Amino acid sequence: MRKINCKLRDTSTSLLVALLLLPGCSDITDCKYTANRSIKVNFTQLTARNTLVDTTVSHLSVITASGTLLYDSVAARQLQLPLSQLSDTSAFYFYFDSVAVDTLSVFVQRKIEMISPECGFNTRFLIDSVKSSLNHIVRTILVEKAVGETANTDRNINIVVKKRP
Repeated sequence: MRKINCKLRDTSTSLLVALLLLPGCSDITDCKYTANRSIKVNFTQLTARNTLVDTTVSHLSVITASGTLLYDSVAARQLQLPLSQLSDTSAFYFYFDSVAVDTLSVFVQRKIEMISPECGFNTRFLIDSVKSSLNHIVRTILVEKAVGETANTDRNINIVVKKRP
């Protein structure tokens, strides 16, 4: 019995030492930039006084240029849209009430950087410009060029939409 207790104590001690000595990406702040690959898009409308106010768009579907369905007939005030890791342009198709279709194209500068050997690489994005078709979208406004750099950024792009009856 004494031999078994010694082995368990030695094994427990070895495991504790190994866990303390393991370097890695266990600290979330080390790898915090690996999740910042989406832009925040808010919907707005012009008031009678020509000021912008946030609005909710209903029955909205969004599809990427590659055909991935991101949102299906949702009501939204803000969306998060993923940026392409392989291209300097990300395109999205917006279906308003399944009728009006608009294309939103986001042009970015990509910078690949090494976080650490444990975390790997990350892509940082800086938005150059935004363009859209003008069916239901009135215009787009670039609010914040840096993507996901601070938690305080509540939006990157305002999409001004037409008022609905």
